[in-house]
Amino acid sequence: MPNIHENDAQHNVAWSLLPAILIPQNGTSLHTIAVPDGVKVLANVDMRTGRGLPRNARRLAIAAHDVCQVFIHADIHDADGTLPAIPDFHAPTLFWAIENARQIALWCERGTDLHPEVSAWIVNAAHKGSRFQTAINATPENAASWLAHINRWKSKGAEVRVFGPEAQQ
Repeated sequence: MPNIHENDAQHNVAWSLLPAILIPQNGTSLHTIAVPDGVKVLANVDMRTGRGLPRNARRLAIAAHDVCQVFIHADIHDADGTLPAIPDFHAPTLFWAIENARQIALWCERGTDLHPEVSAWIVNAAHKGSRFQTAINATPENAASWLAHINRWKSKGAEVRVFGPEAQQ
């Protein structure tokens, strides 16, 4: 399999297609991503409303990978045009994603201006040895309810960071 390098024209194409491949239309997906040269093996979990991961898959995501990163997509409108609410997500998987995270990013901006900052915070935490991060993509309108949910279920030592001009820091 060829490597796609940052200065290669294929790099931009690959990164633009990756979300379409990884983010499920509904439910939750688990992908293993092996970094070149075997530096780290990453569990990438993408969550939409609907079905979650079975308990064994959640255990495997942690046990069989160096790093587990969960992305909760609460900013994508459902087919009927409504934004998903917290109860629309698979409760055991959502609880697992929040309770196990050492870093939790609540990204609640319109647009993607803060994407580099959110990504850098998560990637840097993994490089420093953190094994589990969760990012919740939300809208400014539902940021307060997500933050309350995070604060209720996060582990004692978890770092929570809110990204977005409309969110309360």
